[in-house]
This record gives sequence, structure tokens and C-alpha cells, in this order.
Amino acid sequence: MKRSSPSRALLFLLAGAGAGLLLCGIRRRMRRIDFRGLSVVISGGSRGLGLEIARQLAREGARISLLARSANELDRASLELTKHGANVLTFVCDVRNRQEVEPILFCQRVPHGLPKKSLMPAVTGILA
Repeated sequence: MKRSSPSRALLFLLAGAGAGLLLCGIRRRMRRIDFRGLSVVISGGSRGLGLEIARQLAREGARISLLARSANELDRASLELTKHGANVLTFVCDVRNRQEVEPILFCQRVPHGLPKKSLMPAVTGILA
């Protein structure tokens, strides 16, 4: 049975849309960032969204540096992440105080310094 012109056009339209979606998926995978070996400094990284970002990036092989005000929270977060094989450094500081943050970011307190390829998501939540 011969197909009519409208159904043939619809078939070509659907095939084109499927091919477009396939190409978009391939391009997305090709642009994906490789976090293996990348140093990531996460302020507010001892809990909440910051800790969740640290978990995900650690799974992807990033080296994690956590900044937070509470030493106890940092110890807990570090223990959790290292238990799963993450490479973690922690720094007790208040990001509202520039004198506490600058030495960390400018590699004065990080052993061997941060490599040139590093990332710092800003996820700090300031609680009153």
C-alpha cells in the first residue's frame, strides 16, 4: 500500500527530530567537563548543598578543599568523603573575613599549592 504525501512528510519529520536529538546527546557528552585531578575549593562545603557538590565532584575524581566555620562539621564531612576515597583538605575560616580566606586561595596554607586548573563554586550560605 502506497503512503500518502502527508504521512511520508510526518515520517521524515520524526526521523529528522530523532537524528537531531541523537546529535544533541553526542555533543553534550563531548562537552562534558572532566573533573579528574581538578582542584575544587568549596566554601560552605561542610554541609547542605556545598557537601552535596563535594560528594558529586569527589565521585568524579576531583580533589576537594572544603571551607567552613565549624571544625567539627568539617571533620565530619572530610571523614565521610575520605571514606569513599576522596582526596580532601579542610580549612576553618569565615568567608566574610577576607584575611582568613586570602591565604587559602593564594596557596599559602595549601600544601604544595593549588594547581592552575582549579574551580571554586560559590555555595556559601551565611546563617545569622
